[in-house]
Order: sequence, then structure tokens, then C-alpha cells
Amino acid sequence: MGLLAFLKTQFVLHLLVGFVFVVSGLVINFVQLCTLALWPVSKQLYRRLNCRLAYSLWSQLVMLLEWWSCTECTLFTDQ
Repeated sequence: MGLLAFLKTQFVLHLLVGFVFVVSGLVINFVQLCTLALWPVSKQLYRRLNCRLAYSLWSQLVMLLEWWSCTECTLFTDQ
């Protein structure tokens, strides 16, 4: 068993990863709440910023799932 596989089985690492995800989620949600002041000024800017913030939070989850399961996602599309 390699070092990476050993680390993935450790409960302390599970707690650390969960803690980092929850704290970053709280920070991102707080920043989203702060951008609420932009709503009366520019709805388009407000939506664009919130879209990017939500994307950053979901990207963490996708990265974590890909790393944990050692998978790779490949998309094939038409031009």
C-alpha cells in the first residue's frame, strides 16, 4: 500500500478535509452575502460574481472526489 493510499484511510485526514471544505464554504457564502450590496447597482455584476463564487465551491468538491477515487473525467464533444 502506497503512502497516498495509506493517507486516504486515515480518520484525521478525513476530518481535516471536511473541516477545510466547510470553512471554505462558509467563507464563500459570506462573500456571496457581501456581494448582495451590488444587487441594486448592477444585477449582471452581482450574478456574475455569485456564479464564480459558487463555481469555486463546487470545484473543490469535484477535485476532492476525483482525487479520492483516482478517476479522470474525459468529455468528448462535437466542434
